[in-house]
Amino acid sequence: KASKLAHANLITKILLIMTILNVAGNISNVIIWLMSPSWHDPSLRDSLNEGLIASFAGTEGALVISSAIILVYATVYAITAFGLFRKTKWAPMLIIEISIVDRALALVIFQLNVGFLIWSAWKIVMISLAFYLLRKK
Repeated sequence: KASKLAHANLITKILLIMTILNVAGNISNVIIWLMSPSWHDPSLRDSLNEGLIASFAGTEGALVISSAIILVYATVYAITAFGLFRKTKWAPMLIIEISIVDRALALVIFQLNVGFLIWSAWKIVMISLAFYLLRKK
């Protein structure tokens, strides 16, 4: 029983680190999008500009809508990180829920590319770890 608890604590720490990195990634993504015109590198927004939202709202509309959505994700993941740190029962379930919504909306926001696949794999790992923690509680 003690080794199972230690294993669950390790999984919680790994998931906490992944969640914090996810928050940082989401925030840095928005910063890069907002700063890219001043860097004179419009290719930084290619995935965003070629997504479904851009086809309806235009490139500037897609920037605003997508940035808002991603900042909401960052906020929810930050709340989840706090829950993981406090070892609450709701945090793993919130990770599963927000990660599924994140990837579903990403299909609408972004053009499918390698980055999308990498983030999807990242989310699958997070969901798997969260399911493990749910089973242990």
